[in-house]
Amino acid sequence: GTDCTEEFDAIHSDKAKRLLEDFRIGELITTGYSSDSSTPGNSVHGGSLYLAPITESAPLKNVALANPREKVPCKLIEKVSISHDVRRFRFALPSKDQVLGLPVGKHLYLCATIEDKFCMRAYTPTSSIDEVGYFELVVKIYFKGQHPRFPNGGVMSQYL
Repeated sequence: GTDCTEEFDAIHSDKAKRLLEDFRIGELITTGYSSDSSTPGNSVHGGSLYLAPITESAPLKNVALANPREKVPCKLIEKVSISHDVRRFRFALPSKDQVLGLPVGKHLYLCATIEDKFCMRAYTPTSSIDEVGYFELVVKIYFKGQHPRFPNGGVMSQYL
């Protein structure tokens, strides 16, 4: 009787969650009944709950990150200074009718070749999942010479 969604999500990979779809038979109806027989204890079905049939899902949007293993070229189209060391970057998706396709709270990897070396960093988009044609990142810039442990600063953040 306790919601354990957070615990489930913490210990299961996205691959494991996708496997669950093969076993899904419907959605649990928990509201919409008005008689006493709608409660499990009073049900003529001995405490059983009903499952609603699965309805047709809405057509999928044109998703830029449909394949998480595929690199997708995105052009930097806008840079706005938020503070002395924070910038908002807007990247165009490959097609103007695409959405990013990344769930809230997940990250993507920006990749670039900087000074002949491959560089890859994880960032969490700050734009809405419904934005069409672009996504945004808010990034703290680590400048060269500002931190003794990192004398060269942030390679990717300075590159951006």
